Formats: sequence, C-alpha cells, structure tokens
Amino acid sequence: FTGFVSRTTPPDEKAKRDVPSPKENEAFFILLHPAYLEKSKYNTISVDTRSEDYLELKKSIELNGVKDPVLARIGDGGTLEILSGQRRHLIATELNYPVPTIIQKISDADAKILVADGNLHRPHISMYDLSRSLRMKMEGMKQKAGRRKKGFSANELQSDAKLAQEMGMTVSKLNRLIRMSEAIKGVCDLVDEGKLSISTAAEMSALKPKTQESVLHLLDLGYKTTTDRIIRMKKAEGEGKKLDEMELRSIL
Repeated sequence: FTGFVSRTTPPDEKAKRDVPSPKENEAFFILLHPAYLEKSKYNTISVDTRSEDYLELKKSIELNGVKDPVLARIGDGGTLEILSGQRRHLIATELNYPVPTIIQKISDADAKILVADGNLHRPHISMYDLSRSLRMKMEGMKQKAGRRKKGFSANELQSDAKLAQEMGMTVSKLNRLIRMSEAIKGVCDLVDEGKLSISTAAEMSALKPKTQESVLHLLDLGYKTTTDRIIRMKKAEGEGKKLDEMELRSIL
C-alpha cells in the first residue's frame, strides 16, 4: 500500500476528481471526507437503515469511527466509486466521520463481483435483491472467464457451476434464482412470504411485466396458480395471444 495525506474537509467538484489514481497492482490508502465517495453504478440495492445489524454498526462507528476501510476505484466520471463498504459510508456521511479508503484499479467484471459479494453476504437479503446480485456476479464471472487465455480447463470456465458451489446450491436452483431477476418485485415478495414457490415464480419471471402484475392482482382476489398454469401463459404469450384478465382467469 502507498499512503497519502488525509483529505478530511468537504471537497469541491475539482477536488473530487483530483484523487490519486493507482496503476495495475497498486493500492492506495487514504483517509477521506465521505463526500469524496459515491455509490457504485452497479450497486442498485438499497440499505435497510432500520435493520438491527445496521443500527449495531452505526453504534459501533459512533463510538469508534470507521475502522474497516471501504474499497473504491476511479469511476467513469473520474470520482471514487465504492465497491465494498456502502453501509459504512452511509453511516459516516450521516455522522460526518472520515472514511479510511483503499483505492485500487479494478475492472468492470471484478467490480460487479465485489459489489455482488457485498450484497450476498448481508445477514438478510430479499429474493428481489438476491436474484439481481446473483445475476450481476454471474455476469462478472463470465466476463472474466471470457478474457482468459487458452489452457484453462473446462471446469475453470464453468461460471454457473462455480457460483452454484460457492453458494451451496445446485446449478438448476442457481439458474432459477437468476431467472427470478426478471420478475417484478411483487412476485419476489410472495416468495419471501412463503406464498409462492421459487419454481413457479421463476416461470412467472418469463412473462411480460404487465402480465405478471395482472396475475398478482388475481392472486390477491383468491385465485391459485401452479407452474403448469404459468407455462400455459408463457406458451400463449409466445404464440402472440393477448392475455387479458378474462383469459388469465380462465387459465387460473
């Protein structure tokens, strides 16, 4: 690591872009005002600031400051993009505490993996956020595998098998969860509530968003659904049929 003089006063736009830029295999350590740092473009997951673990972390930072550094890279706009440590940064911003920061040169593929890992290792994660984090990590892993030189074994290039093993699940379950990233939030919420199976929800994710919303409306009215019924809807959409409410009621 190379250390730099701390920058703990609020920066202007010029100062935000005048941060040390590491080369390959370099890492810079610096103490920064939280305004220097921005949320990663890959991190679309919101933080539950009312959760017990968030409040415990906030209490610890209030007493001791931010001890574990966040990881950042120079983003497309020339400012620092957080890849790991979003919650620490949020709390530091609220408390106006400086943030220890490691700056590295990190590719888009590695950035996706790092952001996804940060979300996947949270104590609690919704199905909506889980599916999207898994999809992003898979994208990053496949990007990296695609750049590898000849000589790697087939097993090393099978990103889905590798990620499934890492997550402690079968490849088929992993693929269902990744398919869930196309589901609207209401469908994912029903899975979290135990009112819809992952297999049925994964099939629903292939329907047009408007059709998914219509199905949820009918479920609220007391209709029941099964994987087979959703497959019938998918087939009808694939054949170009209009699935209005009457047609959906008939299938359900």
